[in-house]
Amino acid sequence: AESFTPSAEALRHYVDAFVSLRVEVDGAALMTSLEQAIEIDPQFAEARANRAIGLFLTGNNPDALTEIEEALRADYRLSRSSRFTLQINKAMILQDPLRAVDIAKTWVETQSNNERAYRRLAEVLGFASIELDEALAAYERVREINPNASDTLLSSAAIERQRGNLESAVEYTERFLLERPDSFEARLNLAEIRLAQTDFDAALAEFERAGYLDSQSIAPQLGAIQALMQQGSFALAEDRLEQI
Repeated sequence: AESFTPSAEALRHYVDAFVSLRVEVDGAALMTSLEQAIEIDPQFAEARANRAIGLFLTGNNPDALTEIEEALRADYRLSRSSRFTLQINKAMILQDPLRAVDIAKTWVETQSNNERAYRRLAEVLGFASIELDEALAAYERVREINPNASDTLLSSAAIERQRGNLESAVEYTERFLLERPDSFEARLNLAEIRLAQTDFDAALAEFERAGYLDSQSIAPQLGAIQALMQQGSFALAEDRLEQI
């Protein structure tokens, strides 16, 4: 407990941060609570690690890099997962994806049952556009460790699209939709894959279904217009554009 933080007050702010994230879905409150925890205990490395991740995800790379380096100075107070995550993020900020891949591979070698390790390995391999077979295998390993990790089916579909294996991308997306038929993102992805396959009728049907799931988004309508234009149905495309 002392290596985490000896301060009960700092710990309270740390817990508040994750209540903000998981219950209230309030990113600003998350960052404020982490800052308060760090102010009380400047060597609270896990709080710095999570603040660094928040900064990294919002694109504030300079501040994220500073926070990463501060956290790593007290790395004896970091979990192994946090230590590897920070080193990977640092490599990505410094635009060294091959180093990030090497760090992620080391992580899965040392923690062969760590779901987060395999997720990050797959992510950095996909980002670097290398060893995409291994990226797919890493996502498969995530699903072996956690059978509820159905979100990785969409990630696998994205890897297959990257490889140009569109039929396999369809299969992964349809597997996800069997579990989450209400997913707007997955339905839109499936429509885009069908469009890439030049299966215009199937693409139009999927864009329509996506529109039923989110009537506020203009993306399905624009996708349908694109499908009609590629099909050569310019008058119908123009009519749809007028409706928008």
